[in-house]
Amino acid sequence: MKHVNVVVISQSQLLVSGISNLLDNIREYAITVTAFNSCAEFNQICDIKPSVVIVEPLLMSHEDISEIRGHTDGRCRMAAICHSVLPACVASEYDAVVSIYDNTDTIINTVLQLLQPDSADEETKVLSQREKEVVKYIVKGLSNKEIAADMNVSVNTVMTHRRNIASKLQIHSTAGLTIYAIVSKLVSLEEISSYNQP
Repeated sequence: MKHVNVVVISQSQLLVSGISNLLDNIREYAITVTAFNSCAEFNQICDIKPSVVIVEPLLMSHEDISEIRGHTDGRCRMAAICHSVLPACVASEYDAVVSIYDNTDTIINTVLQLLQPDSADEETKVLSQREKEVVKYIVKGLSNKEIAADMNVSVNTVMTHRRNIASKLQIHSTAGLTIYAIVSKLVSLEEISSYNQP
């Protein structure tokens, strides 16, 4: 039986207890659940490498999500647990979204899918919307500082995105990212030409 760590970031003890009890029903894995009240509290404890992080999205910012993904080298899956419908732009930041109103089987199946190595490997190859934005900026030739200013995030967040992009795609050069961006239709050849014009 494989041992996995699951982190729950929530200020609700009732929610944490409920998730812990649900995860006790998963027999395929030996699951250790660790709860934190905030992302900052989780980031202070550097020795936990979770396979899954379940969070209340109201407690998280884009930078918090990037920091967690950076802390875990992009290997952990993140699920938002919500009380109501999430806007698409928020939901897209997570690998899965579950509702407190979902039945037990739905929540357990979602966690099991997040723990599957094959789906996790496939997921790491897919860039998030924010990472795609960073790729576009890199192709334009912007520096980390300029990208951070345009995206309204810190330089550290941009660097985390760049590390995650390199890790997911195994591309470590601007030329390689440019080819990837064209093939993936993130940018067109015409746009590339205009970026290089003085």
